[in-house]
Amino acid sequence: MSSKYSHDQVLQSIQPFRKKYKAISLSTAITMELEDLMEQKGISKKELAAAAGVSPSYLSQVFSGDKLINISMLAGISTEFNVVFRMEIQDKKSEEFLEKAGRMAVAPELTKTTYMHRFPSTSFKPMPLYDHAIGADCGD
Repeated sequence: MSSKYSHDQVLQSIQPFRKKYKAISLSTAITMELEDLMEQKGISKKELAAAAGVSPSYLSQVFSGDKLINISMLAGISTEFNVVFRMEIQDKKSEEFLEKAGRMAVAPELTKTTYMHRFPSTSFKPMPLYDHAIGADCGD
């Protein structure tokens, strides 16, 4: 039995939504970190909303995934609670390399050569990692 849709047609039909799903994923990851911060520092959602410059209702929508968190909100939280947000930007191939390296039984001896021997179909293009700080340590 064959489908009337090809694999390429299905991929093409979901393409416009991939960016939205990625944004939701990133916002969710940030809100999970914020929940940990709230627990560690004893911050209520009402206090967090005030620091972020939004209503408690809006913040609840962010935490439920209905709205996305934005940089202005993070800047307010950073200033109010004296925290720094860092982001690591990394090439996906480097991330795959680190993930595979972490699963291997050998640890410090892992090199590009031994990695390429174990995973010959993967190209190795290391990309430098950069820390980007938002808020308190940016000279404001």
